Amino acid sequence: MRTPIVPNPRIVGGQHSEKRILPLEKGDIVQKEKVEDAIVQQAVLKEQMSSLQRGFERHVDDNRKDFKDLHIRISDLRDEIWEDFEKHQQEAKKMMQWRWMLTGVLTAFIFFMTALQTYSTYISSQ
Repeated sequence: MRTPIVPNPRIVGGQHSEKRILPLEKGDIVQKEKVEDAIVQQAVLKEQMSSLQRGFERHVDDNRKDFKDLHIRISDLRDEIWEDFEKHQQEAKKMMQWRWMLTGVLTAFIFFMTALQTYSTYISSQ
């Protein structure tokens, strides 16, 4: 056996005001306490939103300041590293100059000693 389909009853003039939540229409009667509570809740929500917004803006400002400080420290460290690198490069250059100078002196000394030995042998053989 089939269950008969019963249509919803039609309401003349729209919905009943006690069943309707939103929107309010002109002529609807709302209790004063509900209006006051809604106004208070709205004010509380506005204050919470403004507090959240101020906190977020402070957080963003703090992050920007921290990032700026971090980048300044990184730049300072990079400059110090570069200065140390240049100082070590200058020291290495001086050491290379001394190395080549000593190599030249030793080469000249070896040449002189070889020549002296050769001449002494020649003179002694005469």
